[in-house]
Amino acid sequence: MIGKAIYEGILLDCQFAVFLLAKILGRNVFLEALQELDEDVWRNLIFLKHYEGNVEDLGLSFATDERTLDSVTTTELKYHGQNIGVTNENKLEYVYLMADYKLNQRARDQTKAFIQGFRSMISADWIKVFSPPELQRYTNSYLLGGSIHNFMFLLYVDIPDLRRHTQYQNGYFDQHPIIKLLWQIVQEFSSDEKRAFLKFVTSCPKPPLGGFSYLEPPFTIRMISPNEQSIEGMGLVRAMLKLNTNSDKLGRLPSSSTW
Repeated sequence: MIGKAIYEGILLDCQFAVFLLAKILGRNVFLEALQELDEDVWRNLIFLKHYEGNVEDLGLSFATDERTLDSVTTTELKYHGQNIGVTNENKLEYVYLMADYKLNQRARDQTKAFIQGFRSMISADWIKVFSPPELQRYTNSYLLGGSIHNFMFLLYVDIPDLRRHTQYQNGYFDQHPIIKLLWQIVQEFSSDEKRAFLKFVTSCPKPPLGGFSYLEPPFTIRMISPNEQSIEGMGLVRAMLKLNTNSDKLGRLPSSSTW
């Protein structure tokens, strides 16, 4: 689904970890990438790596315990690892194996399935020219090329542009009194409220790069009768707002707390 959304230019309100993007690109990840996943474990491994005392005093072994609900599972980092103590001589091996387990082995099957699904829509050849941070900026439509202009663009919701590319159904049109009132209300929203409204109707608070002409599917407002069941006069499927003919300026739009 992620690959299909990117392939079809559908915005997603999510952000991928750089180490996961590195795996999508077919690159190996090492200790440095662990900081993004688990900063506490990363900090402890860095401490151990540079520890000048007797590592045996720390009582470590080549195994790790993880709590799942009410049970604790012990995973050995190497064969009979639970019985092998960490010493000054093998501490670097321990650091490598622990980082490898956290980054690669623990979620190996899930990661493999995700990457296979992603590559079934997005060929590895199409994205191999990117570095992981570049791919992150592309997939999230965020700070493209590091430009502050693009960052501000993603924060700004251009309501007139959204209105120009809105489609109408069942009798509504751009100059319909209810529609004119709707756009007047939305235009008066604060920046945060506009992003909340956009997330409410498209599932993403950020506008598409290039403007709302690139929104897929296009934003649509459909007229419904006052007797149809809806929430505060409104109902929603993806990128479609169902608005009844009794809406008024005194609160028929859901409050931003319901978005």
